[in-house]
Amino acid sequence: LYRSKADGKNRVTLVGGERRRHPRITVTHRVTLNADGRVAAARAKNLSEGGLLVSIQEPVAVGSPLDLTVRPRGGTPVGLRGEVVRIERRGVEGRVLYDLGLRFVGEPGGKPLPLLRRLIAEV
Repeated sequence: LYRSKADGKNRVTLVGGERRRHPRITVTHRVTLNADGRVAAARAKNLSEGGLLVSIQEPVAVGSPLDLTVRPRGGTPVGLRGEVVRIERRGVEGRVLYDLGLRFVGEPGGKPLPLLRRLIAEV
């Protein structure tokens, strides 16, 4: 009820439905993460203008800022800056992996995200 009121008059708000602002695209790009000097290889699972879901072998704390490089197959690597917003531990074929939900906060140097838009357009 409060959410519907906040959205304005004559607006219907679904509770528990899709809340993402940007559509997700399934990808399998290689990603390099750099969190406080710790560099790790990851695999992207999905991508949007707002963020990225990656699978990684070691956990990274929620709230951690990081630099990442997305390496699309046959494309130009794209450097971005992100923040971990969620982590989920899961077992896969007898080993533990972590799915990290990353929110993009810009490109290195604080620029907007034109390189990200180009990366999405290439998919």
